[in-house]
Amino acid sequence: MQFSKVLVIFIALFYQSLAFSISNGKINFPGSGKSAISIDKFDTKINSKGLSHKVTVKDLEEIIEFGFSIPSNSDNAIKSHLLLGFPRDGLETVIEPLVQKKDDKLVYLFNIRLNALSKALLSRAVENQESLEATLLLANEDNKNNNIFGRVFQLTLSPDLEVQYTKPSRFGFKDEIHHIFRSPPKAAPAFIAQVFSLAIAGCVVLLIGTWLSTGVLSNMCIPGGMNSIYFIVMISSIVGFEYIFTNYYLGVSIFETLHAGLYLIIPSLIIGTKFLRNIGKQI
Repeated sequence: MQFSKVLVIFIALFYQSLAFSISNGKINFPGSGKSAISIDKFDTKINSKGLSHKVTVKDLEEIIEFGFSIPSNSDNAIKSHLLLGFPRDGLETVIEPLVQKKDDKLVYLFNIRLNALSKALLSRAVENQESLEATLLLANEDNKNNNIFGRVFQLTLSPDLEVQYTKPSRFGFKDEIHHIFRSPPKAAPAFIAQVFSLAIAGCVVLLIGTWLSTGVLSNMCIPGGMNSIYFIVMISSIVGFEYIFTNYYLGVSIFETLHAGLYLIIPSLIIGTKFLRNIGKQI
């Protein structure tokens, strides 16, 4: 029984020797005149509650140094990081240490330059007066149960600090998109409208010139009787159609053009046909 107790105690001591034991923990403020904050010796116990050291910052140009040492026989701790931010929301930045070997100890030094930190973290810490938590990760793959992962101190930024930060649009609701589709053109381009208008006017002049050159008008002189009425109505219908289509090319809609042409086409066909039949007998 005594041998078993001795064996258990030996195993416990051996197991404890494998665990990280951090000493000489210190938070320094180089160049600011502030007194350093000493951190007592700590180990895996900080994983549950963390340490309660608080640091107040009044100038973003300050530099904060966090350092500690572990026995050099723990050099299997290949992972060592300091996470700074808001761990509950997963918003943290990683700071790498400078590692030096002095005598029988490994000295870790983390250099925190506040003005080099993410503006998103600084802005949230100032506006909401939330403390930035510094979480230490010190890991050994060969002895995972004794790794250290816990809060070592907190940074509180003064509310008087100014942080120039503009939140990206992806962090918030985007403005509703209002798009007004351009209405289809109601008229032909001005250049084309002018060309067609000139072509129509040219056709009218050409028609009258043809009548004069062939002697139709001179032979008819001015028709008498009902032919004079037919003649006036036919000429008026031609001019009316030219006017309607000229307006169409200048911007009047196709529906208005068809509506106007519907009232003009029936009497112009009937009366024009009668006039041409009667005048054809005289030519």
